[in-house]
Amino acid sequence: MTKLTDRLAPKIPDTLREQLKTAMKEKDRFVLEKIILQCEAAAFPELGSDLREAREVLQHLGGGRGGFKNPDSLRGKLKLAVRWKDKPHLERVINECVASGFPELDTEVHKARDVLDILGGGQGG
Repeated sequence: MTKLTDRLAPKIPDTLREQLKTAMKEKDRFVLEKIILQCEAAAFPELGSDLREAREVLQHLGGGRGGFKNPDSLRGKLKLAVRWKDKPHLERVINECVASGFPELDTEVHKARDVLDILGGGQGG
């Protein structure tokens, strides 16, 4: 990364979080769907709870849960990553699941973190 991107990188999750909050407050279904897609693409784990809240608001607005990802596909990716026991890949998939904001993945993520700890390091559960 360049010095410029190093300085901008910490601001990106904050910017996305603010855009989510604004779209939720304005109850604009189309803008909310768009920002959910952007958050999914960015895959910042620290946005998981914000994304979860945004999906709930979108669902109340009649827009489904938004985004391209779904719990079943992510659950499958997580199971494969656990089976492969490739620590870097497992860490990436765990982060992707956390960033997705789907509460129904919490149990699987916790189990995957246990496996990651056994593999030698990682983000404890």
